[in-house]
Amino acid sequence: MTMRYFNPVKWIVSGLLFFSMLNAEAVVLYDEGRQFIDGVSLLRDKEDPKAYYYLPTVPAIAIDPVTQKPRMMLIKFVDPAGKTSGGLVHFLFTLDLPQDRIENINKQLEKKVPGASIRGPVILRAEGDEESDKTSFKIISSTLSTKSGQDSFTTSLVTSGVAPVTPGSQAAVAARLNEHGATLLWESLMQPTSDISVAISGSYEAALPAYRGKVNADLNTVYDHLFRIFNQQKGYTKTEIRKQFDELTRNGVIEVDVTDREGLGVDSSRMASLMNLVTEKLVDMLFDTTQGFSKLPEQADIPANVVEGRQKKGFLAELFTGSGDQEYVTDDQYTLREKQEIKRATFSMVFTQNTTIKVPFNSTGNMSGIYKAWGEDNELFRVVGLNDAAFEKREVFFEVDPAYYETFKESINSVTVSFAKKYTSRPNQADFTSEIVFNHKDIEKASFSKSLIYPRLGLKGSEWHDYEYRTVWSFRDGKTVAIPKELKSFEKSNSPSISLAPPAQLTQLEIDGDAAAMAEANIRRAMVEFSYKLLGDKKSKSVALLPESKEILQSLSLLHDKQTPIRYRIKWYSKTAVKTEDWRDLDDTYMLLLPPEDKKIDDN
Repeated sequence: MTMRYFNPVKWIVSGLLFFSMLNAEAVVLYDEGRQFIDGVSLLRDKEDPKAYYYLPTVPAIAIDPVTQKPRMMLIKFVDPAGKTSGGLVHFLFTLDLPQDRIENINKQLEKKVPGASIRGPVILRAEGDEESDKTSFKIISSTLSTKSGQDSFTTSLVTSGVAPVTPGSQAAVAARLNEHGATLLWESLMQPTSDISVAISGSYEAALPAYRGKVNADLNTVYDHLFRIFNQQKGYTKTEIRKQFDELTRNGVIEVDVTDREGLGVDSSRMASLMNLVTEKLVDMLFDTTQGFSKLPEQADIPANVVEGRQKKGFLAELFTGSGDQEYVTDDQYTLREKQEIKRATFSMVFTQNTTIKVPFNSTGNMSGIYKAWGEDNELFRVVGLNDAAFEKREVFFEVDPAYYETFKESINSVTVSFAKKYTSRPNQADFTSEIVFNHKDIEKASFSKSLIYPRLGLKGSEWHDYEYRTVWSFRDGKTVAIPKELKSFEKSNSPSISLAPPAQLTQLEIDGDAAAMAEANIRRAMVEFSYKLLGDKKSKSVALLPESKEILQSLSLLHDKQTPIRYRIKWYSKTAVKTEDWRDLDDTYMLLLPPEDKKIDDN
């Protein structure tokens, strides 16, 4: 006879998937523990439930930690000469939140999550670049645009090129605008929305718990022990049969809910393998009768002689007395013994498997409200003239009088001007020095004037007009004369133009003659000889008048030492004789030559 006892075993498995976020520097959860405070998303660290990272909001002008002013400037410059006018704009921007705002958000976070704190920003990466962490940015502006053609307001635009995605980093933008662009940009900064926006496109990595599940099972086991003996001893060998039947029935219902969001690239075979592992462990726990929860209980001992009234004689008694008068008790006996054991337990297990995705990040910030808050600050917004003391320059001309043209051809090789501008009120400023050279080739080309330009460098008053110069004259005979003579001495001046003259006196003469009178006196040529000194050396020059020429008048330039006399004599030439007059001192720059009246030259 067999008896069965049915005990149902129920266990339920529930699987739940949700997403988390993994960043290269810090692994954060996507939505579990997410907080939204003061317009800022705070993402919780995957490992540390008390650590949070803020997601950057919009690009904003960086603030100098010392001056607490925006790190930007806009300058409009005006050229009084009208040659060039325009503007310069330069600013730094960042994704960091101001420290006081972070502290305020941190206080509100701690109220919601006791002990929690902000550890920094979520780090961004370049969109579509798995290896690079350099996220670029784009300037959106109609004025800050280097378009080709005449419609462009920007002559140059330079950026640092890399978005400030790391804590404390900043990016720079600089541009030069023409006159119209500077005016339009300045005007736009006065409006609620300016003409400068900065756009950043990137992404951040997210760690996902691709499979996250929880297994719960309420376990009940019942063990039934059924003991039966049938003993038969009637004229044949008595056989004692003992057989134990233990039967265990277990029934279960398993429910699994798995979600695989399209596009995550999650390998579903991993979930199947994980569920197989969970099932195997649970089945071993329930059905392995050698250990654990399902180990079979100890079987009850069965006595060797269980038939009541039967006693077994010993060998000698059976040998000598036989069965004797002992009462016969049949061996046919049926005995049933029943035992029941019940075990109860609860099974629980949680499992998770992670993967990663990229979450897009796009943000645009506008440079608005800057002028309203800081428009009166001349350090940020300025209009300057290019004749400002810091930028102004002065041009000084040095000229060689064209009257010295002939002397350069005859007596002078060159003249060198050494120029020096000293900034006495600025002791750390080096002197400005330069040189100008005139030679006979310049004079031949009529280049009698040359200039040089020196900077003002912020000097105030008339001091900036003062300068020094020194000239060195080189003469054809190898002599040089410096003015001033001392090597380290300079002449001082503030004039915008300096006329250069050699260290000698120039006398320009006109020699004329009466051609008719000379012809009547049979004079075919009159020669005038001049004697003078230059640099102490005796020099001479002569000029001839021909009565038969169309123009008898002659001009002559003499370069001689100052305050030294010029002497001359005249030689009259007839067809047959020469008459020489005595030397005389020159007393006039115009000379009219008349033949001797006393007698004919031919009479000599």
